[in-house]
Amino acid sequence: MKHLSKSLFITAFPTWALLLALYSIGNFSLQKLGILLSSMTVIVFFAGLYLKPRARTSAFLLPYTLLIGTGLAIALFYLDTYAVLLTSSLVVLWWAYLSWYSYLPAVKDSKLQLHQQLPKLEFETSDGKKISTDELPGDFKILMFYRGNWCPLCVAQIKEVAAHYRELQEMNTTVLLISPQPSQHHSNLHKKFNVPFYYVKDVKNRVARALGIVHLQGIPFGFQLLGYDSDTVFPTVIITDKEGNIIHIEQTDNYRVRPEPSAYISIIKHYN
Repeated sequence: MKHLSKSLFITAFPTWALLLALYSIGNFSLQKLGILLSSMTVIVFFAGLYLKPRARTSAFLLPYTLLIGTGLAIALFYLDTYAVLLTSSLVVLWWAYLSWYSYLPAVKDSKLQLHQQLPKLEFETSDGKKISTDELPGDFKILMFYRGNWCPLCVAQIKEVAAHYRELQEMNTTVLLISPQPSQHHSNLHKKFNVPFYYVKDVKNRVARALGIVHLQGIPFGFQLLGYDSDTVFPTVIITDKEGNIIHIEQTDNYRVRPEPSAYISIIKHYN
């Protein structure tokens, strides 16, 4: 149940904000202005993640937090009990999003350790063929485990790395983009960026489970209708050197904060 709670939360919160926005518009008055401001701020934030994906945000999203708080202040000013209660619910849910949902639990079961040999890992290409890490070319390898195309921050992070693909090629670096999502979504991602990376599926999260980085119930509730499994993977980046040893592990504790791609390039340059 503790895993399912976040899955339900991230679907219910924007939905509740949308319902309150529609309610305040349909019954507009100055007393409802606070509800409208707070609910529209939540909607704009979540819509913006998809309309203008970015790989990182500030931890507390101060401009949005201030606007949502201002909505509550307006409701309190007009002493409308109903408006205060509804706007307060958005404030509480927003705080839960910032301080609870955004933070990923510590990956206690991770089998990954620096300077150890990366074991042979097997994935599946979009056309159903098997591929293993020991068959791949390149002196260095970047393995990016991402949650899926549904995650705008994951896609934005991939876009940033894709923008540096020529520099990575010059350093003889192979990039694997790994997700448990359906193969068609990998094909769509390949068409979107059209860079020579490996777009592969971790079938039923077998590799993620073996490495201890599977995220149980990590998919927003309802996305299963789009073909996604309920379990996904913790966003994780692994870099290996010419001998296949792990020289870098990145496991973010806040899904809204991802490292700059320049960090990976600097690491590879250091070992090159």
